[in-house]
Amino acid sequence: MRLVILICAVFAITLAKKDTQEEVVVKPDSLPNVLKIKHKCEIETNPPPEAFKNMLKATYENEAALHFSYCYLTHTGYVSEDGHFVVSKLISVIKEQYPKEEELIKTMIECNKLNGKDPVDTLRVFIDCFRENSPIVFTL
Repeated sequence: MRLVILICAVFAITLAKKDTQEEVVVKPDSLPNVLKIKHKCEIETNPPPEAFKNMLKATYENEAALHFSYCYLTHTGYVSEDGHFVVSKLISVIKEQYPKEEELIKTMIECNKLNGKDPVDTLRVFIDCFRENSPIVFTL
């Protein structure tokens, strides 16, 4: 019974956290060579169909989707080869749509301090941290 209550409490907290996140719409023209790189990474990683949209929401369905995110984000320069985000580049894209950038930068810097066992895992660790702690969620 305690386990059921604990699971319900965690689920409720998660839902409440998601409701407090602001949506920031990513303008397609802010993503360099979006179709060319997206297509290249889809061929290389064979991700699920929703991988690109889910990448923007800081989620991934499986390892192929995570590898797609790593491929796309490194080819566009948002993530370095070691799997860490280039914070200044991401902020430059969204600061027009999200004026409270200090809070976002703080979250990104804290999440960027984390490391995984390899570059793709480092990106996964960042994505999980960002999804849980970010004041925003990206959408198209």
